[in-house]
Amino acid sequence: MELSKGNAVNLNDTAYYNNRELSWLAFNERVLQEAQDGKNPLLERLKFISIFSSNLDEFFMVRVAGLKDQVSAGFNQPENKAGLTPKKQLNKIAIKAHELMTVQYDTFKNYVLPALELEGIERLTFHDLTKEQREFIEEYFDEQIFPVLTPVAIDAYRPFPMLLNKSLNLATLLYDEKQAEEENRTKLGIVQVPSLLERFIFLPSEGQKHKFILLEDVISSFTHKLFTGYTVSSVTRFRITRNADLTIHEEGARDLLKVIEKEL
Repeated sequence: MELSKGNAVNLNDTAYYNNRELSWLAFNERVLQEAQDGKNPLLERLKFISIFSSNLDEFFMVRVAGLKDQVSAGFNQPENKAGLTPKKQLNKIAIKAHELMTVQYDTFKNYVLPALELEGIERLTFHDLTKEQREFIEEYFDEQIFPVLTPVAIDAYRPFPMLLNKSLNLATLLYDEKQAEEENRTKLGIVQVPSLLERFIFLPSEGQKHKFILLEDVISSFTHKLFTGYTVSSVTRFRITRNADLTIHEEGARDLLKVIEKEL
């Protein structure tokens, strides 16, 4: 059946199209919905949360990185179908990604963790530990963790370190009372959580329960041993996600090695 001219559909109308990047986030949202589904086995729900995080890392490393490169290059043309400029895409991605991560944390903290606890698997923080468990953890820290840590206090002579992609790190706010000038008393300290150690440290516990503490929680609790001479006023965690969207034009590159080094 032919449409009359009055009912003709304008296939160039951006309202009929979804943006590619936002569509990808919608796909990852469906992965997260599997983690929210109480009909799925508990450990499968936990696995879906992990897949969601891994997908989001790759999305930011490649697709978001590519959009940021376009903005940096001054490219401001809208895409062919959905009609969004790179900057508008980044704004919409930021809103949706924050929304999804809020759901992810809520699902993990308020649904999956309590369900694991009912099955005898419990995550503890340092403040939850018994005296015996604290003694065990401090000995474990001194013997197994401390030797492989490389804490760095940032100052004029020690710039911010080059941190590995997808690495987990601790940022510490350090206070030095010995400094005469107030502006020099506060420093930033960085500790990279070592990937060669197990992230889950299982604790002595009674019965059939399996209690564990995260490696970064342990390091956070003993930062005073890493920065002697300073008062550690606060500790926070952060992860690095680096640009992995390499654009290399081999034909116009005189020295391919230098071009690759620059991109990296």
